[in-house]
Amino acid sequence: MEQSFSNTDSNNELRLIRGGLSFEPGHNNLLDLANQITISLQTTLVVDKQIKLSFDAIRSFFELDGMHYQHEAEHLRIRIGRMSKHSCKYQLSSQGEDYGQITFARAKRWAEEDLLAIEKILERLVWPLRNALSYQKAMNHAMFDHLTGVGNRLALETHLEREISFAERYKTDLTLVMLDVDHFKRVNDLHGHDKGDEVLIELAQRLDSSLRRTDALFRFGGEEFTLIMPRTQIASGRFVAERLLRTINSQPIAGLPITISMGLSQWHSQQSPRELLRCADSALYDAKHHGRNCVRAG
Repeated sequence: MEQSFSNTDSNNELRLIRGGLSFEPGHNNLLDLANQITISLQTTLVVDKQIKLSFDAIRSFFELDGMHYQHEAEHLRIRIGRMSKHSCKYQLSSQGEDYGQITFARAKRWAEEDLLAIEKILERLVWPLRNALSYQKAMNHAMFDHLTGVGNRLALETHLEREISFAERYKTDLTLVMLDVDHFKRVNDLHGHDKGDEVLIELAQRLDSSLRRTDALFRFGGEEFTLIMPRTQIASGRFVAERLLRTINSQPIAGLPITISMGLSQWHSQQSPRELLRCADSALYDAKHHGRNCVRAG
């Protein structure tokens, strides 16, 4: 079963078109619930929280096993509960803008009044969701390096704090890598800054395409990059780093014979993100002073 929201009213209010029919609220409790969810959704600009609030609101009105929200353009996939035998799916949109797809599931068949309850709540969800998606786009834009397309320094700090918190809580390993392009100043001096930019762009692409799915790459600044390896001991991290080194050496980058130096450090309990970065940077310094084009662990 699929439905879609479309903006058909001149006053810009959303209404549901399903089988050529439009529905109006017919239950005071339902209207009260819709008003409550409107107020709740305005308290956050986090998409995950808005979806969870909507799920809780609908489940408080009738039986609901699970809900799945996805927005392909924003790489969002949020699953709550479990999928069951019967599901209904809605495509959320307004004025030509796509706000994602949402699916509800439960073991029982859907009654008309159940669909009406979902639809009235979704009417209240779309506009807060639009604002949350706009906010997320702005935040995502602010956290990517405009030259290379990988995460920037702000994204690194945010991601590293989250991974350290996870490692602390679940007693898992975490390894950090600092890497630097060897003799990058010479590239700029001999070939110009445009060629230097080409080197950084292609290097980031080659590194990113060679990473494990769990790893994350960031541009630390200038010609320096940082790699976070969750659930990885330093011995395994070194193996990955040496493989990346061989990948970079395998062929020219932007037509030039580029090499990199890498420094690794393993996180220890109670160690701050700043301290971990400092240890990895010290290992990188060691690599630079031992001939470059090598990996050193601190």
